[in-house]
Amino acid sequence: MDNQTESMTLVQASRIVQEYQQVLLGVAALLTLGAPDTLLPATKDKIRQALRIVARAQASGGSADPMMLDSLRTAYLSLANFLTYDEAYGATRLQTAFDRGDRPYIASRAAAETVARAQRFEQEASALAREFDALLRHCDADGLLSEIDSFLTEVRQKYAPVAES
Repeated sequence: MDNQTESMTLVQASRIVQEYQQVLLGVAALLTLGAPDTLLPATKDKIRQALRIVARAQASGGSADPMMLDSLRTAYLSLANFLTYDEAYGATRLQTAFDRGDRPYIASRAAAETVARAQRFEQEASALAREFDALLRHCDADGLLSEIDSFLTEVRQKYAPVAES
């Protein structure tokens, strides 16, 4: 891949991430039980890919901003909280029942299914956290190898003339 293609990919990924982060700000209150995935600016997979590209660019730049990486990690984990329309409707209905103290609905089978679904989303978020952290560890390893290569090159340049004398 040439630099121009990589640059465009990073630009496109950054745009998707920015749009997604705007959605997150707008639906923060809904994310506890889930928000409809129809609110997303792209598919979950495309957003996941964009977040990985931007995180990789941030982490491999040598001067990674920990706040930015934390923000990207949070956004990555939040993908688990975007549901199909029907699942989001069930989550909203359950939240309304909690707010109103609607004990019969809270005790219903539909509510129990919604709670079970929410627990699965928590597990998905944990898996996404592990995935994102592994990505950052890999980027750190790549950065460390680059630093070692640079150091060895400097050492060779500095001491090679001495060895030839």
